[in-house]
Amino acid sequence: MEIVRLSVVKVGNVGARAKQVEEQLSKTLLELEEEGIDTTEVAGMLGDFNLKLQDALLTNEQAQDAFAEAASAIGTDGFQQQMERVNELRQAAKTAMQEALELLKEIMRATKELQGQTI
Repeated sequence: MEIVRLSVVKVGNVGARAKQVEEQLSKTLLELEEEGIDTTEVAGMLGDFNLKLQDALLTNEQAQDAFAEAASAIGTDGFQQQMERVNELRQAAKTAMQEALELLKEIMRATKELQGQTI
């Protein structure tokens, strides 16, 4: 059970760091926009990233809640079912976070390309 709890915590920690990077990218895009560079496409990607990140964090929160319920059900008939639900949610949160981070990498590459356009 400890491994499951730690993996749920890890997704939350990665999410917090990703949110910090997203905030920095938003500032960078604003600066580029002020320099007259079209950031529409990257800003749209950043919006998509934010949605994916929120989905991952929400699913992670659901996994944490399910874990707390499962922990209180140790020794009961429903414990195994509850742990299966925790694992499903944990895996869904992990997958959503991986998708969000992959999109974040694309956004960072696109932002660097835009920064190369500055005069």
